[in-house]
Amino acid sequence: MFIIILFGCYSLFLVALGITVAMRRTKGSTVTFAGFLALPFVVMFFGWLSSPTKPSRSDIKGHYVIDRSKYPGANADWQHQTYSLDITEGQVIVHDARTKTVWKSWITWQHGSEYRWSFTDDSKRHHLIAEGPAIYRQPFGYHYVFRSPLYGNVFFKKE
Repeated sequence: MFIIILFGCYSLFLVALGITVAMRRTKGSTVTFAGFLALPFVVMFFGWLSSPTKPSRSDIKGHYVIDRSKYPGANADWQHQTYSLDITEGQVIVHDARTKTVWKSWITWQHGSEYRWSFTDDSKRHHLIAEGPAIYRQPFGYHYVFRSPLYGNVFFKKE
């Protein structure tokens, strides 16, 4: 309801400003009218530009590595070399170079306003994925955060 009232007032304002511009016919009033006319489009563009990414199911599937930009340093470099993560259609696969093992957990996809996944089994998982994922979306990307009992928050980005 508020949007309808706001749109109505804005439309009346533009009509009044348009009449004024038509009567005056000066360059300054024409530029002012064009600016007010373009204002909603500029606001919509910046709203779109700053909105977070909504990754699709095919965007999410793939190979993930430790994001060293979140907490740079020797520990992040070691984790980056040691661990990686693959998300497939039905599994999350953790590659652990330290123990030279691969850990798999079954997942199920949920579709709401965006695609998300969750674990379907309650079996023992690798410590990196002991808890469910948290996805953090930015305007031009996203990353996953898993809570590890050994390392705390571990950040993964798609490679």
